[in-house]
Order: sequence, then structure tokens, then C-alpha cells
Amino acid sequence: MTSHATRNALRFSVLALVGVLGLPVAACGSKQTTDTPQQTGDPDYPTNYRQWSKVNASPIIREDEGVARELYTNPRADLGVDTVLVKEQYRLEGGEKGALEFVAVMRRTGRGEAGGWSFQAFDPTTRQQLTRDSTACVGCHTLQADADYLFSEPSALQQ
Repeated sequence: MTSHATRNALRFSVLALVGVLGLPVAACGSKQTTDTPQQTGDPDYPTNYRQWSKVNASPIIREDEGVARELYTNPRADLGVDTVLVKEQYRLEGGEKGALEFVAVMRRTGRGEAGGWSFQAFDPTTRQQLTRDSTACVGCHTLQADADYLFSEPSALQQ
């Protein structure tokens, strides 16, 4: 086989693989291209969270992670079932809060591991749930199991 034929065969294989792997992704969350307006967002995305209490007075800067964070808590924040905590995570650009990367939601459902907390991440533009593996969130918060899986002081979260 010539090198040109080999490259073409390789391109076809890669395109076929991308096509096959892309089907489940496309079926789960792609935007439709019809003239009909499509609803964006996920029903679990708390659309009004910026009206809730803001936990931090200024952005939480984590230079070691290259991020800045803003935290919000819902009016039910007694840390019992139905408590919702929202973290906006921004890229750190020149020591300042840059582009919003994602919105993370920590919701106390009272079920499962991690003290009854569930974790989700959302695209800040479409408000669609990201396919991020929430085990990364759980893994980090598990380090705080003795503090109810929280990195913030409970008194700062409760209203």
C-alpha cells in the first residue's frame, strides 16, 4: 500500500470511529437545527441562584488550580435535605476572574454516598448538564467528610 493510500485508509478509520462514537453524544445533547425554538437548560439547573445569598464577599482565588470561584446558597440552606449550593468556576486570568467555565450544583437529596449530597455541573451558556464525571467532585469533597463534605464553614452557608 502506498503512503497516500495508507493515509486515506487511516483518515477513513478515524472518521468512522468519530462518527460511531459521536452518535451517542449527539443523541444526548446536541442542538437541533430546525426553525422551531428549542428549550435550553436542564430542569435541575437553578436558574435564579444569583438571587440567593452569596457566600463569599469577593471571588475565591485558587492560584494553585488556576481558578476563581463564586458561591451561592439557596434560602433553604440549613444544610438539610433540599439545601442547594452553587459554585461558579471561572478561569483565572492575570490573577483575576476570567471566563466562566462551568456552574457546579451541590444538592442535598439525603440519598446515596457523600453525606446525601449529589453533584452536577452545567454549561454556563446552554445550562445543559455537562457529561463531567461527578466522581471527581465527590472525590474532592470526600476529603471533607468530617466537615459534612463542605469546604466552607457551615455558619457561612446557613441563613
